[in-house]
Amino acid sequence: MTGGLAHSTVVTILTRLYEKDVLTRTPRGRDFAYAPATDGSGFAARRTHQDLEAVPDRASVLSRFVDDLSSRDEDVPRRLLGGGNRARAEYV
Repeated sequence: MTGGLAHSTVVTILTRLYEKDVLTRTPRGRDFAYAPATDGSGFAARRTHQDLEAVPDRASVLSRFVDDLSSRDEDVPRRLLGGGNRARAEYV
């Protein structure tokens, strides 16, 4: 035994990640080619949304998050929320 993962184990893991929208997949012959569904920023945003969904007082969580922003970052949400799509494009 080589200690590596069995093909069926890898396929199961990839399928589960695909079903959770973590990966995309494209047919390639009899198999699929997998790729990340988004970049690191997208995954961080997704985790943040999931965390917010899990708490009853989302306003309190968001308030604490904003209070803890560094002076360098505190203007970013202000611009994103008040500046429309053009401001959003500067930070994405």
